[in-house]
Amino acid sequence: MRSIELLNQKDIPHRIESIKTNLEKIYKVTLDIEAKDVSLDLLYPTREFLEKDKLALVLMKTMIENYDVPIIATKHRNDYFILDGHHRAYISKKLWKKVTRAYVLKFPRRKSYEFSRKKPLECLEIRNVEPIDDPTLRTWALTLTLIKYYEAINGTSFGLRRRDVPLENLVPTEPHITKKQIDSIEAPGVPLLCIEHRNLFYILDGHARSLRAKQLGLQSVDVLVLSAEVETDFGIVKSAQEMNLTSLADIEVRERARKDFSFIVGIATGSRRIGSGPAKVVLGDQYLGKVQLGDVLVTETTNPDMLVAMRKASAIVTDRGGITSHASIVSRELGKPCVVGTENATELIEDGMLIQVDARNGLVVRLPPNSADIWQLDDYIHKIQNGHVKYDAFISYRRDTGLDFAQHLKKGLEREKFIAFLDVADIPQRLKSSETWMKIIEAALLQSDVFILIMTNNITTSNEIKKEITMATQRDKSLMLFRHDDMSPHVKIQLPESELDLSTYPQTSFTNREDLLRKALRIFETK
Repeated sequence: MRSIELLNQKDIPHRIESIKTNLEKIYKVTLDIEAKDVSLDLLYPTREFLEKDKLALVLMKTMIENYDVPIIATKHRNDYFILDGHHRAYISKKLWKKVTRAYVLKFPRRKSYEFSRKKPLECLEIRNVEPIDDPTLRTWALTLTLIKYYEAINGTSFGLRRRDVPLENLVPTEPHITKKQIDSIEAPGVPLLCIEHRNLFYILDGHARSLRAKQLGLQSVDVLVLSAEVETDFGIVKSAQEMNLTSLADIEVRERARKDFSFIVGIATGSRRIGSGPAKVVLGDQYLGKVQLGDVLVTETTNPDMLVAMRKASAIVTDRGGITSHASIVSRELGKPCVVGTENATELIEDGMLIQVDARNGLVVRLPPNSADIWQLDDYIHKIQNGHVKYDAFISYRRDTGLDFAQHLKKGLEREKFIAFLDVADIPQRLKSSETWMKIIEAALLQSDVFILIMTNNITTSNEIKKEITMATQRDKSLMLFRHDDMSPHVKIQLPESELDLSTYPQTSFTNREDLLRKALRIFETK
């Protein structure tokens, strides 16, 4: 594990002077310094990602030692941009603070800090730059992983509040735990992570620590309560109720572990989205034939002989590997969610288990076999309609002539952090039927900022395109038209009640899929 040094209060003057000197050389101006409280809602990052180990250390020191060092920022109009202190600012945001202390470097009039793209602090990716060997720090890192997981699932911000909770108000969400797990804990030093529901606290992480606290005769424990910005229904509450778990006394302590788990932590790679399905555990190439379309491939590590099975899979999970492993590289190219480096997924997961692979946050979650999971139509559409899933762009294309362009465009946009909806990639395989297809498309189009039409041969005869354009025009969506060089700009599409002349809209011509992606990114960057 790498050595991480956090900035202390005594280091601030030197750091300010260093940043100030560099900016003054770049912009050829003299900067003033102002100490003030800055609203976290007006604070924007100037980097692309945060390191998980450093973030976990900042969270730990903040909660245990009241670590609070001001950030360094600069101002552009009414917004503030972080120059130093991204990790500190992010943790402040996750602790529901409204403001943070800052030293602001002020530019003279008619000069300002230049930034590439403004995006919320919470949108920063959290990366595993190196494995976290320290078990205590790993526990704090798991808290951050679960925050990101719940934000991805529910489409809203989550944060932490600290509470002292009586043991009698704790509710487990795992029915079993091993004696070895409890005995390995001297005292519950790291707070439990829970969600609150009707004055009860459902444990997300810390079952062993809670039982150790009970053994030690403690009456209460330190808890970090995971809470949402808006009212949220937690599926894990229902799962606990279905397992008849009401108190710590309901946890069965076993001598040895069996194949029971709520979630497995690994490294997020591949397409940064969520995939679900029945697991197929492959412990040798001779078993690849059992992987069917929509299954989750679970294996020790992948190799080139597994390519056909990887194409069929809805997601990929491996015991070994990192971000440069075969599974990571191939899953990125295939657009598959992938979690690698779980260490023991093949031991815990059995064939047929319904699991969810969150390749945004590096989690593999076990779903109850009869639960309402993301494959169900009503829940899937509900998530889109209520803004839990939002898209920068909706891609419309002709199936036989435009699919390759559409898939390349989606993949390229998402590499640049733009979220694009493409039916064949974003509608779960089990929902692809004539009855559900248009319902999902309509919901996704409603939550998209831009309607992209890829104009290729025979688009005027595509009924799907006609329906999608009709919905887009009825909802006054912004249209972005890309025309292949083989096509004439004078294209008219007959809609149910009118004829749409596409030559009256701005069009961008392209020669191949790389040209299409390059020109689309140029337009998106200027928006």
